[in-house]
Amino acid sequence: MSDRFDINHVYDILGLKPGASAKEIKQAYRQMANRHYYQSFPHGYGTIAARP
Repeated sequence: MSDRFDINHVYDILGLKPGASAKEIKQAYRQMANRHYYQSFPHGYGTIAARP
């Protein structure tokens, strides 16, 4: 791993091409964040909120 930050790696993670607009980046980031957030609750968020 290099010490330099490669912005193209970020585009790859988000599934975007370099030069994407700010709106596209924001949308892709939010989709990724939602996907990972809901994966942390495999039985659904409602089951955790319903616990006493």
